[in-house]
Amino acid sequence: MALISSGAASIPVANTLTAGMYTVSLSYAGDSNYNSATAATAAFQVGGITTPVISWTQPAPITYGTSLSGILHAVATSGSATVAGTFNYTATPGGGSAILVTAATLLNAGSYLLTASFTPANSALYGPATSTTTEVIHQAGTALKLSSSVNPVLLLNPTILTATVSSPAEVPSGTITFLDGGGPIASGSLVNGVASVTLTNLAAGSHSLSAVCSGDTNFSASPSGTLTQAVIDFTTTSGGAGGTSQTVGPGGAASFSFSIVPTSGLALPTPAVFTLTGMPAGATASVSPSSWIQTSNTSWTFPANTQLSNIALTIHLPSATARMDGINPLREGHPLLWCLLLFPFAGSLRRRFRRLAGTVSMLFLLAMGLFVLPGCSSGNGFFNQKSQTYTITGTITSGALSHSTTITLTVE
Repeated sequence: MALISSGAASIPVANTLTAGMYTVSLSYAGDSNYNSATAATAAFQVGGITTPVISWTQPAPITYGTSLSGILHAVATSGSATVAGTFNYTATPGGGSAILVTAATLLNAGSYLLTASFTPANSALYGPATSTTTEVIHQAGTALKLSSSVNPVLLLNPTILTATVSSPAEVPSGTITFLDGGGPIASGSLVNGVASVTLTNLAAGSHSLSAVCSGDTNFSASPSGTLTQAVIDFTTTSGGAGGTSQTVGPGGAASFSFSIVPTSGLALPTPAVFTLTGMPAGATASVSPSSWIQTSNTSWTFPANTQLSNIALTIHLPSATARMDGINPLREGHPLLWCLLLFPFAGSLRRRFRRLAGTVSMLFLLAMGLFVLPGCSSGNGFFNQKSQTYTITGTITSGALSHSTTITLTVE
């Protein structure tokens, strides 16, 4: 007896079989002379195995960072019926090896051959199938922003240029080239999308700064906008109503004026310091306006970004500026000292000439008075001291930049 089965179902031999895989079992029931027996089963195929058709919509080009979820959607069909099974997808770059990809895979920019490999659930009726398509992934765009830490900045003082690159995809990499008027002046590598350089050598004036991102495999090159960077210098002069040179006596005061004029604007972007050197011993100085804050006997500071005004400097001399420094009265022949030395001998001189006539004695004393006494009140300065001239230097410093000017003070 022959029994044909498909799965767990038995099919009579006389039935017409549809396409598919079947198993044939032969058995003998036996009789009075022979025992029953069962033969081994055999499998056979009715009809051929169908290869499904794989189809998917031709994907449009995408940019780097875009998910593949909208691309990896292939369908297997046989006739009008959808064939059940599973798909595996690979992407093969030009000249490279196939990469197994999923919807979450991010492919680098480039051109790829996408392959869908289908494994049917019913391998008795359907065979495996593949289909390919081409996908292009473009570089992602970038946006580049340039900023300056100090603008305007004083000549010789540092300013930090910072380039920040952003992209919808992820943090870009690459190299930033910094330009001044279109010419490169510095470069730096992006770290977490940021590159910075410190500049101290920009000349005074206005600079058109920009930056360019070189891009890389996945990100396109991009330029920044133009940043106008001002670099300013300043001049300082001295003078005032009394000019740059004045003469005063002990206990007196001299007034001078110092001006600070930026080459651009009315203020300095960093604090300024005013210092004096070469002052007479014991002299003191005061400065106005009050926005100049005194930090020592000879220095004052002025806040940044505050409108400048002229410095009014007053130098106060001590009442005993005593011009005794370095002068030897005996060597210099001071008449006052000689008067003091000769005065004790005036009596003996008078007695020595007492025998002379009154007229002669008086004439002699008169002659001595005319010779000596005028010397007791003559001289070039206070208490017959010599005058001394001081060259005082006023220096304005702001960061790394400083300018100086001098005034002259003569003390009598």
